[in-house]
Amino acid sequence: MTDSRESPDSTPWWLWPNVLNLDAPIVAVVWQHAFAGLLAVQLEPANHWLLALAVWEVYFADRWLDAQRGAHKDTERHRFHGRVGAGGAAASLLVGVAGMTLAARCLNGMGWAYASMLLAATGAWFLVTHFRRERRRVLPKELSVGIIFAAGCLIQPLSLAQGNVNLVHVSVSAALFAWLCFLNCASITVWEALPADRDDPGSLLNGWSGAPRSVPLLGFSLLAASALVIAFNLSPELGRFACALALSSAALLALNHGAPGRSRRASRILADLALLTPLIFPA
Repeated sequence: MTDSRESPDSTPWWLWPNVLNLDAPIVAVVWQHAFAGLLAVQLEPANHWLLALAVWEVYFADRWLDAQRGAHKDTERHRFHGRVGAGGAAASLLVGVAGMTLAARCLNGMGWAYASMLLAATGAWFLVTHFRRERRRVLPKELSVGIIFAAGCLIQPLSLAQGNVNLVHVSVSAALFAWLCFLNCASITVWEALPADRDDPGSLLNGWSGAPRSVPLLGFSLLAASALVIAFNLSPELGRFACALALSSAALLALNHGAPGRSRRASRILADLALLTPLIFPA
């Protein structure tokens, strides 16, 4: 079912970053830079491009596979990926080659180890989500995505960090950012309520009783946890990171409050804009 406030025949210009999988790479690079500031690491542009290409490749593959099995045809991003044909395959191949070239240049031994573990986790997620008939999940899909996304943003700054790394600061920041990513994904799932999610017994909509009412609790909890980190004043770097987390969680809470009267298209874009708060607190 298509949202009655949206015409399937035209795509507004401001939705194309979402349709073309450009929004997630931008968000990933912004938070990778925030992690680099937290760890006092200077990242070359090639490191940002490597992450952006990897995230684009994962999102393209996920949506393309969704489109092939006929899922989510009532969203522009999945209808687009169902039509890309050979051009999409060629673009994916070029992005993959460029990504591997950058990986050979950017990753050190630790980076390759982290990247290999993340690739295995992503492959397991694809297997459960797209290739197992029953698609039983240990964790909700949205939580798995949040953890993998957060790990992808962290691994290169962590692998390049010099000297002693404060594992408490890294663990707290990574856990809170994964929480934020989960909140973002869960909010979008609730706002869109797509048929594929409504019909999937293992989806968040069916596996989490009262999800529309419960998702805001994630936001309030994250906001409170971020405020505690700020209050403890463990370090200026962690404080800036926590401020960005708090502002993003507050923005998603506000978006959840106004979701019933807003189109799904606008919700998707605003949910991504809510994650760009590290730009306000530069490292």
